[in-house]
Amino acid sequence: MPPVVVPPRDNNNAGPPQPNPVLTAYESYCRDTPLVTRYVLNVTVLSFLAGFLFSPAYLLANIPIFTIFKFQLYRIITSPLICTDLLSLFFTFMGFMNHGVKLEVSSFNVVCCVDNIGTNPNYSMLIS
Repeated sequence: MPPVVVPPRDNNNAGPPQPNPVLTAYESYCRDTPLVTRYVLNVTVLSFLAGFLFSPAYLLANIPIFTIFKFQLYRIITSPLICTDLLSLFFTFMGFMNHGVKLEVSSFNVVCCVDNIGTNPNYSMLIS
């Protein structure tokens, strides 16, 4: 039986493995984005993904007949969190990643929530 020859080791790969870029991006998102802004963006993405299975707009949107006559006041709070198409998801992320972070860092989290509700077009429909 001939002797077994072991090939030499490649010392270039001796270091630690490269970090996962998706995990690194998520960790930086969690570290750099304030709490309320992160939760609003996460719920908006979940609302968009839930739109493939059922209609979250019917369950959570501010429909005046449900809000006023059936007294479902939770719809006033949940209506800004609905995202039904990719374009609105894109603009939500663009707006919240710039202005939501600045607003939440410069003021309290409650002011960020109130501003989100006050600037929603569905909420304006209830006032008029």
